[in-house]
Amino acid sequence: MGFPSRNQTPHRRNERRMGNPHSTRRRHPTQSNRACRPSNRPLFPSHHLHRRTHSTYRNAHPPISLLHGRWTSPSKRPTPHPQPTTKSATPRTSSLSQLRSSFLSQSHRFSPMESGLYIVGTPIGHLQDLSARAIETLANADLICAEDTRHTRRLTDRYQIETRLISYHKFNEAQRSEHILQRIQSGEAIALVSDSGMPGISDPGSRLIQACRHANLSITSVPGPTALTTAIALSGIGENGFVFAGFLPHKSGGRERELKRWSDMHIPVVFYESPYRLLKLMGEIEQHLSPNRTVFVARELTKKHEEHLQGTPAEIQAAFQNRNVKGELVIVLHPLSSATSKNKQTR
Repeated sequence: MGFPSRNQTPHRRNERRMGNPHSTRRRHPTQSNRACRPSNRPLFPSHHLHRRTHSTYRNAHPPISLLHGRWTSPSKRPTPHPQPTTKSATPRTSSLSQLRSSFLSQSHRFSPMESGLYIVGTPIGHLQDLSARAIETLANADLICAEDTRHTRRLTDRYQIETRLISYHKFNEAQRSEHILQRIQSGEAIALVSDSGMPGISDPGSRLIQACRHANLSITSVPGPTALTTAIALSGIGENGFVFAGFLPHKSGGRERELKRWSDMHIPVVFYESPYRLLKLMGEIEQHLSPNRTVFVARELTKKHEEHLQGTPAEIQAAFQNRNVKGELVIVLHPLSSATSKNKQTR
């Protein structure tokens, strides 16, 4: 009599629990007639855990469910705690790249430029070294003259620059210069870039710059990084000035004359050199200058495998002897010391 037993079928127990008025089962004497009336309260999902209390069977209160280890009413359930937000693992370099890319969406992206030649410095390794002014100039120019269009295309694609590119290198600069002068005289703005660094410094561009100067055309510099100034800063010996000698000749006789020309300098001398001739150069410095002359070598500047070495020619040779030397090299020849100068005069 009274409460349903365990042997009753589940649907009979549910009818008893929810107060079905059509049920033929007898009610408990303490159960009122209200429990037999149809309830307008929606049925709760079966996954809620109901406590078998007398108030539950009477349907006087909403079912009580177990939430976070506590019995609570559905109307009084605490709101779930907000999940802690974690910062995205996007590297800082990516955010800087996005910042520079968004620079192009500003209104001055399509600002008009005065006609003339714009000498634009480009990164020597790391693409994020391109300045905001350089981005604006390249984006607004009518034409970009590049040493290697394939190399420069990587840079323009990185910053969403859609300006047309044409090649301008040492093999075609004579014929290209006249065509570029005509375009500038017609009112166009022409940007000149090299593969890396500043055009005209051991790179094509000097002929075009001189032609524009003779034609009284506007020339504007948009400076950028160069391997020359970066290496001399890393050497720590350029505060009193330095000499830039560019690339040494390929032939042995010309290399010897060039090294002896700068042998007595009391300020640093900077050379650009191919990685395939590094060991040869160290042997020539040791032979024609002095085995004790200090040399600073900078390799792959601003790139992932950047490397700096300083020592005598023999020590530099030993460091690179069993290695496949790659990348661009800058050689800084230390100035002649006072002790070495006295020994040379007594000989």
